[in-house]
Amino acid sequence: MGMSYKKAWAMVDELNDKAFTPYVITQKGGKKGGGAELTKAGKDIVKTYRKVLAKVSSVLDKHKSLLDLV
Repeated sequence: MGMSYKKAWAMVDELNDKAFTPYVITQKGGKKGGGAELTKAGKDIVKTYRKVLAKVSSVLDKHKSLLDLV
């Protein structure tokens, strides 16, 4: 993605801080190791993002000829 691990985690922390409920939860390492997972809210926001991205892409595809003029 072209960014450092530290920057990515800073962005995750910022999103979690601004949300009503966390999007990502983490577990510290141990015998089984640590990890991170999306919460239901996180999964929902990813699904919504993908829908918006698909709609934007569809609009851009329909108007590609106009964009070529710019």
